Amino acid sequence: MDKYGGKAREYASLASKHCIEKWDSRGTWREDGPAGTYVSFTKYLAPGDLSEWRFGSEVKGSNQSLPFNKNNDMGQVAMLLHRITGEEFYRDRAEKIFFRMKRQFQYFDNHYVWNYWEPFGPWDIDKEKNLPRHWVGVHPYRNYQAGEVEQIRDAYHNGIVFDKSDIEHIIATNLTVMWNGDLKSPDFENSNITFVPKRKVPEGTHFTMTAGTLWAGLLDFDRTVRELYTLSFKDSEEKSRSQVIFENVTNKNAPGFSRKYADDSVEVPALEFSECPYLNMAVLMPSVLERGGETLVACKAWAGTGTLETSLYSADGSRRICVLDRRELEGGGDGLAGIVIFPWDGTNPDNGKRLSGIYRVRWTFKDSFRECPVTVR
Repeated sequence: MDKYGGKAREYASLASKHCIEKWDSRGTWREDGPAGTYVSFTKYLAPGDLSEWRFGSEVKGSNQSLPFNKNNDMGQVAMLLHRITGEEFYRDRAEKIFFRMKRQFQYFDNHYVWNYWEPFGPWDIDKEKNLPRHWVGVHPYRNYQAGEVEQIRDAYHNGIVFDKSDIEHIIATNLTVMWNGDLKSPDFENSNITFVPKRKVPEGTHFTMTAGTLWAGLLDFDRTVRELYTLSFKDSEEKSRSQVIFENVTNKNAPGFSRKYADDSVEVPALEFSECPYLNMAVLMPSVLERGGETLVACKAWAGTGTLETSLYSADGSRRICVLDRRELEGGGDGLAGIVIFPWDGTNPDNGKRLSGIYRVRWTFKDSFRECPVTVR
């Protein structure tokens, strides 16, 4: 620390100023209870004129919540700043970012599936179309999830949000759902293959492949992942940097779940996952409902046809208080299919009385359900 401490603090100061303070001052950080997200900036420099920032709400993506991978990049910066400075502000920021991602995971058959992007607040909804401003689903042509798993790995090692069971569920996704089980000729489908068939690469686009790959971010935890990873080197004439690191660092230690930068007994925020194969999005925008306001209640079904019931339950989920909405729904693998969005103002539709307290919203579809906690003030 005596040799490199000064330079480390210098870099930490730069990162704090340009990655955290700058974007906070520009209003791009939003919170909802224990979760948070960054949104795209709304001011731009015009081509050929860099003299002033101009408001550009018409620019695609302005004031739109960032996808998970970009949020997680900031989460990684915040984790590093916490390790260097010890300031809890940065740990809290990382926790809010990764908590937001984890609470949107879909759980069924002992594995997780998560989308590339999901709406976080009312600003993410196209009010005229009553649809999200961006498609919701797993990216069919880019392996963004491989990078997101590496970000999740880093959060785990820092004692942020994820626990051993989360990593085990992600391993199951990669090795049970995605992998063909063949060690000699391994092949991988995308993580949503259970209900969303593989798409052909569209002609005339910049996409060159379909998604689905080994998640190398799991190398620390699983021996089979390591066996599959070594196969990627078999045709290499000379060792790559990745191979050297794997052979001389990663593979020198047995796979396991010991955290690198936090105590293994660290407690992470509790989250309950109900097992639901059909609803790949369930979100309240916001989850804390202030008096005089409203929340947007939104879900998406990626498969199935049937009755969708959206109800309000007691905080412990034992008692149904009222039905908020009931309709017929047809799910679809397309990113804007099978979506239901409606506003709720915190009143009981059965008697018109304003509620107050902590509850949970439950979406029930085809004999399974997802839930989100909601606080009505």
